[in-house]
Amino acid sequence: MAQGFFRVYVGPEVEAVSTAVRAKEIIPYATEVMREVGIDISGQQPRTVGETFRRYFTCVVSLSEIPRERNPIWPFTRKIIKWNVHDPATQSGSDQQEVLRRVRDEIGPKVKEFVESTLPEMGPNLSE
Repeated sequence: MAQGFFRVYVGPEVEAVSTAVRAKEIIPYATEVMREVGIDISGQQPRTVGETFRRYFTCVVSLSEIPRERNPIWPFTRKIIKWNVHDPATQSGSDQQEVLRRVRDEIGPKVKEFVESTLPEMGPNLSE
């Protein structure tokens, strides 16, 4: 969902990559709740940490409840930001849909604030 918001706020000039410790399919309800706000994430697919480990990212934003010391290490990254966001994958059924809406409503403004405040200071080459 964060990747979808990022793509909307920044456009195609900057690459947003969604990475998971264990690659998962997008939760079907996630596509639905993002459509409710006019964002299509149906074509997105999270990559594993192994697929992106050797890539250089100017910034990584971690969206997990995992303590910082258990997060993957991004050795070539200038800036790492941690947002403690509940993992909707721990829920199921209609509970999951409601959790996804809460997470969507929490991360949407965070992504917008990040884009407005952080991207100008980082320059035009955010991902290589």
